[in-house]
Amino acid sequence: MSNTMPREKGIDHTLDLMREGYMYILNRRSSFNSDVFESRLLGKKAICMGGRKLQKFFMTLKSSKGKVRYQIG
Repeated sequence: MSNTMPREKGIDHTLDLMREGYMYILNRRSSFNSDVFESRLLGKKAICMGGRKLQKFFMTLKSSKGKVRYQIG
């Protein structure tokens, strides 16, 4: 298993995001078989994420009442 984050090929993917909308991230997660990937949107590097671990991570941040914890799992 590789520890490198998948990267979408190409110069910019803003038009793809506009065409696909919400499905943009879901489609890429499926094609990369990864919950996280790197892309370029509006000419800037963008990290796109999704999945249960991410949901749990953000719920942990919300429930920590200002104390940011970076533990996933």
